[in-house]
Amino acid sequence: MYYENLDTLQLFRVSIDGGTPEPVPGTALSGRLSASPGLGLSPDGKLLVFFAASDDPKMPVGKLVLVPLGAGPKPKVQFLDPDPRIRRDPQFTPDGKAVVYVVREKGTDNLWLHPLDGSRGRQITNFQADATQT
Repeated sequence: MYYENLDTLQLFRVSIDGGTPEPVPGTALSGRLSASPGLGLSPDGKLLVFFAASDDPKMPVGKLVLVPLGAGPKPKVQFLDPDPRIRRDPQFTPDGKAVVYVVREKGTDNLWLHPLDGSRGRQITNFQADATQT
């Protein structure tokens, strides 16, 4: 299980069977405010993605952060520029080649696909209004 320690603003992991939590190398970022809401694990379990909001005026929107798991104490972390309207919940696609996240525009949430190969992201749903429950 992965979670954020709100005191240190670093991600930790612990076995679902219990044990001692350990910090996830590469997730302690300077200037980061929070990794919430949501983080995603790649289908092969080798990458973690989260949205890091920032208090840095040069990075007002924040970044998608890709952390290779099992790459030692100082993994090479990759930063991606999401759509500036990103709202929450970055998750990997089933093939692990892209990240999908929610963008809210004009009061409606839609999904955006952000390829990991550096190509341009794009909207993949076109909801015109939020669904209401009856």
